[in-house]
Amino acid sequence: MYLRGVNSRTTVTSVALANGPTWKEEGAKVFHSAPHTYSKVVSKGVSLNGGTSVYRGLVYVREGAKYAKSSVSCESLILDDKSRAYTIPP
Repeated sequence: MYLRGVNSRTTVTSVALANGPTWKEEGAKVFHSAPHTYSKVVSKGVSLNGGTSVYRGLVYVREGAKYAKSSVSCESLILDDKSRAYTIPP
């Protein structure tokens, strides 16, 4: 998402289900390029039966984007000992 106008807003919601020997990726990139911008990123991952879910995210506030605000929430549910979940960057 590119927030280029004053008072621009965005919400990104993602869900990943990694069931079985799979690798599922989800995430968002948000670029704040104007003043008074707001972003909200919500990510949910579920891993089971040896699956791996990965969240990759980036929030970048460019010069001149004064008073930019962002909220990032990343939650993972791992349902067995064979499954994994990663958040990048940690």
